[in-house]
Amino acid sequence: TGFAGEGGGVVVPDGGTTVMLLGVALGALGMARRFLMS
Repeated sequence: TGFAGEGGGVVVPDGGTTVMLLGVALGALGMARRFLMS
């Protein structure tokens, strides 16, 4: 959360950018988990 506050324009409090970043993060975690388990 610290780098987000320092960046200022990285994560915009619209909700759209945040949701997109969360989706990408969850997708990456899912792929990593699937890769590690197999």
